[in-house]
Amino acid sequence: MPESPKKENILVNIAFNLVIPGLILSDYGRSALAFLSPEQRLVGALLFPVAYFVFDYIRRRQANVISMFGFAGTLLSGVVGLMKLDPFWFAVKEATFPAVIGAGLYLSQWAGKPLVKAFVWNETLLHTDRINAAVAARGRTAEVDRLFAWCTNWLSPAFLISAVAHFLLARYMVTAHPEISGDAFNAQLSKFNFTAWPSILLPSMGYLIWLMIKFMKGLRDISGLSEDELYRG
Repeated sequence: MPESPKKENILVNIAFNLVIPGLILSDYGRSALAFLSPEQRLVGALLFPVAYFVFDYIRRRQANVISMFGFAGTLLSGVVGLMKLDPFWFAVKEATFPAVIGAGLYLSQWAGKPLVKAFVWNETLLHTDRINAAVAARGRTAEVDRLFAWCTNWLSPAFLISAVAHFLLARYMVTAHPEISGDAFNAQLSKFNFTAWPSILLPSMGYLIWLMIKFMKGLRDISGLSEDELYRG
């Protein structure tokens, strides 16, 4: 039996992607790291999510679509700050990724390679080979395809709404121009990240969990497998 992929540590993920970078960019970080310039603190803060992405990929030998978008988004946040771009472009960056995912969900479904699998077809959670075999044996593969299409129709609009919410929140909270005040830009970026997680990302995660529950119920009905047979131990 092949070895199950290693599970991601959610607490370490949050620490490296949100808490530590947020503290470095905050007013507290400016006082504690007064010997660093605003640009150096921005680079230092961005190194943590970048290092986490690389380490996690080496450890688990896999990178899903979401983590890849997050990795790219982290780098682009650095580009806005280090190249002294107008904060408008930070808002555009925040809106672009969920908008691209939302549009990509529809396009991938149309192309016959549904991107929604990146969200609900997780090999670290599900016995995907066992499920495929059970569905094929019952001759119900077409029903699984329709289930993925249903997920797409419910998930894609959520990302498009998230894109609008991220843009508006970023325009409201990140107004300091990094060329005029790198410290103010860093502090606003930190506050934005801490605000976006509970106000936008957590509700989005709750919606995704609800969608996953509905998907798994449909998958149980189609495959004839029990819940214990679907999930990895």
